[in-house]
Amino acid sequence: MNEAVDKERELVDELFILDDNNYNIAIGGGFGGEEKNGLTFRGNNHTEESKKKISDSCMGRKLSKETVEKITISNRTNEERKKKISKTLTGRTLSDDTKKKISESVKRNYHKRNYQMNDGKHPNSKPKKRVVCPHCGKDGSPNNMSRWHFDNCKLNK
Repeated sequence: MNEAVDKERELVDELFILDDNNYNIAIGGGFGGEEKNGLTFRGNNHTEESKKKISDSCMGRKLSKETVEKITISNRTNEERKKKISKTLTGRTLSDDTKKKISESVKRNYHKRNYQMNDGKHPNSKPKKRVVCPHCGKDGSPNNMSRWHFDNCKLNK
């Protein structure tokens, strides 16, 4: 394995990276973000074109239940993580543009929450049409009632 890594270090130079026929993006080759054998992607950035390609390839991708559970469990905020986040954000200043975006997002979510508290109905929405079964006297939406009542009602003789 070390021989292959050494050979890659020797072959992958600036000219090699500029060639469109390979995937190498760092001089000396390497293994991406993880540091292995002294090689790393750290300090380099994806181009906008490569970011778009990565985004397009992930669109519509379905995750398995196990993967979703792993992500959920790994993203749970424990006390140690809370302290790290707090330390990172302490002393941070936000631009006026960022503050405006945050404000708009909070307002939008506030309105969504109000809809949820009103059973998902817009405060100005009209009441739904209700119908009554002539056989049993139950009322409900026209779709459900036409399926289970009127001519199909258990009490219809």
